[in-house]
Amino acid sequence: MLAGTQGFVPKDAARSHRIVRDSRNCDRGTAWQRTSIPLSDGLIQLARCHKIASRLPQLWEEPLSKSAVADAGAIQQPSLLKRIQEMLGVRRLGSDQDLVRLVEERLGNSVVDELRRSGFTDDEIYSLIVPRRTLAHRRARSESLSRDESDRAVRIVRIAALCEQVFGDSERSWHWLRAAKRQFTGRSPLQLAATEAGARLVEELLYRIDEGMAD
Repeated sequence: MLAGTQGFVPKDAARSHRIVRDSRNCDRGTAWQRTSIPLSDGLIQLARCHKIASRLPQLWEEPLSKSAVADAGAIQQPSLLKRIQEMLGVRRLGSDQDLVRLVEERLGNSVVDELRRSGFTDDEIYSLIVPRRTLAHRRARSESLSRDESDRAVRIVRIAALCEQVFGDSERSWHWLRAAKRQFTGRSPLQLAATEAGARLVEELLYRIDEGMAD
């Protein structure tokens, strides 16, 4: 029987594994609540704690379909956009189209200060987004970042926000982003995200980690 469940476990247990896996991530001493989810092929009992409540919307109020249960552990797009918005220090982001608009309109050079507050080091900003001398030039002339620089900023911040959402902890996510990975031939995820193609590989790995398919 899978951890975090009791009673009948549906044949399609793999699809409910994400929720079960999340239940194991709760702290000891947390007040647990049990909730029943009727499925077409049986009943599954799941543990609920504060860490996964936001990822299981209305789980304790009404039955969910199989597909809803399977998707409950997926990356939540609204909260991801909100975190990107906070890290960039921009107005409300409602969709990916707003990210495109930010790049097209170009980010102000003050975004660099927001990136520092969000956890990026100066070396990371200068190597991944805009060189130090170029930034000094733009600030002296009160210029915005170029489209390419804005695109790089949005790309790197999206990776950082996604990583934070997957790991659920800022310190752990920054450690993961900066650590060399065998899958990336010894490069760190941040280093690989310097290009669009590399960023896609990093995103794919993060989604696999969120699905429990990679470490």
